[in-house]
Amino acid sequence: MSRCATKFGSVHRANAGFTLIELLVVIGVIAALAAIVISGLTGTDKTTSLRSAQATVVNALALARSKAMSSGRDVLFLVNDNQVEVTRYRRMLAVVDKADNTRVYSVAYLPVGAYVVPYQAHFSAAMIQEGDSWTTVGGASLTSSALSNVISCAVEGGNTEAWESYPIYAEGTSNQQGRIVVATGRERSPADAAANGSPIVLVSPDQVRGVSVSFYGLARLINDRMGF
Repeated sequence: MSRCATKFGSVHRANAGFTLIELLVVIGVIAALAAIVISGLTGTDKTTSLRSAQATVVNALALARSKAMSSGRDVLFLVNDNQVEVTRYRRMLAVVDKADNTRVYSVAYLPVGAYVVPYQAHFSAAMIQEGDSWTTVGGASLTSSALSNVISCAVEGGNTEAWESYPIYAEGTSNQQGRIVVATGRERSPADAAANGSPIVLVSPDQVRGVSVSFYGLARLINDRMGF
């Protein structure tokens, strides 16, 4: 009798130990899944932000072409290049009349954390993380080659600021073609910006999106780095 009781007691202790191990394993699995979910949500947020930024650029370009053709006037698609106004820098877009840039047709902002990459002459190592490679598959600079011609104008009653531009003429065509690249990034602190020479830092070159614009002023979506 006592032997049976002892045997049963041994089984009970073994089961208790196994349950504790199971509990630890489950806790570990939950922790791992939580890390994956959090990471996935962060990635999803970035992807959503870039998709929204890409759509904002496409819509502004389409509006610029439509306005040019309907009005019979040359129009400019603009990207803010004023480093002093960090909330507007590389995030604020405008569509204005080329001959009279006080005539503003549209203003839009990219989502927080999304930026239009500047064209090559304005792109510098100060804008990117050390070790990141901002090149296309073909080895060209991963910059907005369709933009150029920095102009100065005041939009929405603000101060005169610098803007990069892409022109669309009354016929709906342009003398420029190339890509407009959008990327994720973050603002630097004032001290960090002063030390590095750029108020923002662009990140994740493998996750860029954007458009390719032709001499006809038409935009084609590009959804990853391989497309540039």
